[in-house]
Amino acid sequence: MSTLFDEDARLVGTLHSVRFEADGGDWHVASVDTRRGRITVVGNLAGAAPGEGLQLRGAWVQDPKYGRQFRVKDAVAVPP
Repeated sequence: MSTLFDEDARLVGTLHSVRFEADGGDWHVASVDTRRGRITVVGNLAGAAPGEGLQLRGAWVQDPKYGRQFRVKDAVAVPP
């Protein structure tokens, strides 16, 4: 089970790559480049493409197997 760090965090970055997409495309594991470095995000990023700017709202979690990641509640594309 994951430990929540912050339940209403915000994050802005650029989608680097999608490492996994569930059948139906409603769950993703992806890498996002931020000012603080590359982070792992999990959740619904439907329609987002590598290189696209994103504004994310969600929670920081500590997964026992995969480590610290950002669990996405909402994702909005940011125009260039």
